[in-house]
Amino acid sequence: MDLKNEIINKSGFLIYTDYWEKYFSKMSGEQIKEVFKIIFCFNKTFEILKTDDLAVEMVVATIIDNIKRDAEKRFKQSIASKENGKMGGRPKLKKNKPIVSNPLNPKPNLSDSKNDSDLPIFINKDLFNAFVEMRIKIKKQLTEKARELLIKNLIKFETKQKGFANEALENSIQNSYQGVFEPKINNYNNNYKNNDKPKFLSEYQHILNK
Repeated sequence: MDLKNEIINKSGFLIYTDYWEKYFSKMSGEQIKEVFKIIFCFNKTFEILKTDDLAVEMVVATIIDNIKRDAEKRFKQSIASKENGKMGGRPKLKKNKPIVSNPLNPKPNLSDSKNDSDLPIFINKDLFNAFVEMRIKIKKQLTEKARELLIKNLIKFETKQKGFANEALENSIQNSYQGVFEPKINNYNNNYKNNDKPKFLSEYQHILNK
């Protein structure tokens, strides 16, 4: 790197605001004028004029160090820009990858199972999400097709008896079952006959017919 050319070919230099508090506020007008005279000369010729004033000399040395530092920084940025240009421009930003659950402390990644807002109204969302979390824990994460079949089975269970869908989820969660299974009928609810389907399930009949 040719530091001299980097400095003298530049049309200016940076003066930082903290210079006033650190240096100029404690100097006389003549001293400040002398500092700038030496700095401007250095910036144009790379030569440092001599001074008999120790305070001026110390301030000039500090500012020149900063000018050199800024020049080095510009030079490195210029090299980096040229390298990027050879590679076809600025490197493209990588897209964020989906968050993968930590097997030591797994949390349900519900984005893999779509939004739970499309679940049938009779399925308890908290139970469904807990089932998804359990599947992640046993390293059997739900695919889109598996989720579709899961909901289809839960609808089928609910047509047999109200509450069967959530009971099936509870049983699978408690026993870490990969799938869901139709609960056994112990005390059948007299409000529902064997061949009667609850009216609110009629809108899901098309799913069962697939």
